[in-house]
Amino acid sequence: MEAITNLKGFLDEYGPSLAKRVNDELEVVHDPLRDEEKDMDEVMDRLNKQPFPVQREVIKGVIKAFKSGNKSVYITAEMGSGKTIMGIASALLLKNNPRVLIMCPPHLVRKWIREIKETTPTSKVFNLNGKQCLSMLEDLRNPKPSTRPEFYVIGRERAKTTFQWRPAVVHSKQGDCCPRCGGLLLDRDGTPIPLFERNNQGKYKKKYACENTIPKWVWDAERGTHRRIYRRCGEQLWQADREKKNYRKYMPALFIKNKLKNFFDLLIVDEIHQYKNLSGQGYAFGILSRVCKYTLGLTGTLMGGYALDLFYLIYRTHPGVMLSDGNLWGSPGQFMEKYGILERITTIPEEDGLSVKSKKRTIVKAKPGVSPLLMGKMLLANSVFLRLSDMSENLPEYEEEVIELQMDDQQGEAYHNFEEDMKAALKEALSLGDNSLLGAYLNALLSYPDRIDQGVTVCHPHTHELVAFGPPIQGDMPKERELSQIIDREISKGRKVMVYIQNSNTTDISPRLVKMIEDKGYRVKVLRAGDTEGRAEKIDKWTEKGLDVLICNPKLVETGLDLLSFPSIVFYQCGYSTYTLRQ
Repeated sequence: MEAITNLKGFLDEYGPSLAKRVNDELEVVHDPLRDEEKDMDEVMDRLNKQPFPVQREVIKGVIKAFKSGNKSVYITAEMGSGKTIMGIASALLLKNNPRVLIMCPPHLVRKWIREIKETTPTSKVFNLNGKQCLSMLEDLRNPKPSTRPEFYVIGRERAKTTFQWRPAVVHSKQGDCCPRCGGLLLDRDGTPIPLFERNNQGKYKKKYACENTIPKWVWDAERGTHRRIYRRCGEQLWQADREKKNYRKYMPALFIKNKLKNFFDLLIVDEIHQYKNLSGQGYAFGILSRVCKYTLGLTGTLMGGYALDLFYLIYRTHPGVMLSDGNLWGSPGQFMEKYGILERITTIPEEDGLSVKSKKRTIVKAKPGVSPLLMGKMLLANSVFLRLSDMSENLPEYEEEVIELQMDDQQGEAYHNFEEDMKAALKEALSLGDNSLLGAYLNALLSYPDRIDQGVTVCHPHTHELVAFGPPIQGDMPKERELSQIIDREISKGRKVMVYIQNSNTTDISPRLVKMIEDKGYRVKVLRAGDTEGRAEKIDKWTEKGLDVLICNPKLVETGLDLLSFPSIVFYQCGYSTYTLRQ
């Protein structure tokens, strides 16, 4: 028997037996070749926008998973595969006249509302993303029986917005005291806790709780009397700041939990992968997932290559699965050890030629990679997967091309000298245990060729001493000439062009590109951050006025926008996020 040295060889050898074992051990909820489900097809046939055949099978699988007892299901479908229409159709098939809450990025609120009205005009649609959100939710506390499907759309920022806070303590001559136990608020070293410390934006840095020990009387059944024990006070040392003009009394997600539990039949969470961490948005999503009867998550990139991407996400949708697998909420490291890849680097210093083990330091880093066990235990029974290739007969042709370019002599020499200076400075800093130049090294070397007309000056972030200088060079560069030729070629074919750049803020390169494109007689716009909810309408308005080229950072349009007016896309600069790149 020949040795197996790669994944392809392993799958070729054992793939059939693995597939047979999966079929034997897992219960198939929906088999498109076996289950026709004509009643579901009849409902989808009545929609104004009807799903494609492959989309219909995904929808049927979701509904049958819900009815088989699964409270939460993910639709993991590649970008452009129609997750919005699948979400709407799933809601309509779940029950007659459902009440559906949709949580999405703020710039997609209007798109969801428009898609719902176009797909099912008889349904009621409510926009909860405005300032009247709480008053509208208050009106739902005494609802009338629903006679038509009802869709409520809220942006993720609005769902988690709550009051601003400030520290809450009692001032005394001795110092700040706890409002509950009256003890002085000191850390373990006896130093006053920095309750009122602010960050660069003027906001309070951290919410504290009282760590003082206080007595408590408890009943001792064996002795037949009370006895005194000591426990941590735990009083929260903060309160709502009512002096703020934009003070909000209630987080909408928390209001739904406390006042409208089980009011919504289905929660649809668009771009669910964005709630994978400990954030206010993730907290709001976790609340809503618990109080709605069912949860449907939509995403094109369920994880970005690390097992940790799924820890909090699965915990919020399937806590029982996580607990039965022995994963505790506060122990993501244990989850990573089981399903991910961890790299441990131990450093043992030497003094006088001898190793000093007492001073050894171990650093643990997460590395890309996910165990196949995670797919089998956590995802297969809770997910429906769809690839664009599954819908190839319903889609136009698609091509990707990587263009490699060489710098010209002057640009290449300047870049090489700048790189050597940066490399020497970084090596010296790392030898002294200073990692602060790593970010500057990476960003400066990546951006210098694209903004070489401005030059680049790198200073040490702490000492502010000059580290390296990349001199400015004028003239058209090879990359700019290639972009110009691509735009000429595509527009001559009647194809509008989208150009993605990363340097769009403090090191903005768009003004130079705009001038170059306008000099050729084309109409060009740059999409900036801000007005998230009206972003799609702004792009549509520009397109109607004859826009030829749109320049933007890909993060501004990575989720949910239908950019069908721009069939040609140029990644003038590429970022690091696999989420953004795939979107």
